[in-house]
Amino acid sequence: MENKSPHFKIIFLDILNEEFPEKIQECSTILAKDCLTSLDVLVLNKIIFGQSKNLKDKNVYRSYTLEDIKYILNYQKKNNLNNSEVCIIFGTSRNTIAKWKTFYSKL
Repeated sequence: MENKSPHFKIIFLDILNEEFPEKIQECSTILAKDCLTSLDVLVLNKIIFGQSKNLKDKNVYRSYTLEDIKYILNYQKKNNLNNSEVCIIFGTSRNTIAKWKTFYSKL
């Protein structure tokens, strides 16, 4: 079965080369990875385009893989953070974190 996800590495390299060559160095460690995760894409987006003033609208279109969710929940546990602190770091809502914890604690 063919992987239909966009090739984000190529997309970001094109954007950096054409529009933001001064930010290539800052993004190089993430772009050096073989495969970019959803969190990598979010970090690159923030580095290149900056923080959006209207985060509420942008969060509607975000999606996370199981790998990303596990990373976020492990990060929370490892750093002893509450849901509010984690949602600020990763740009999610407190309700989303709570739902993930409830759902994935059963697995």
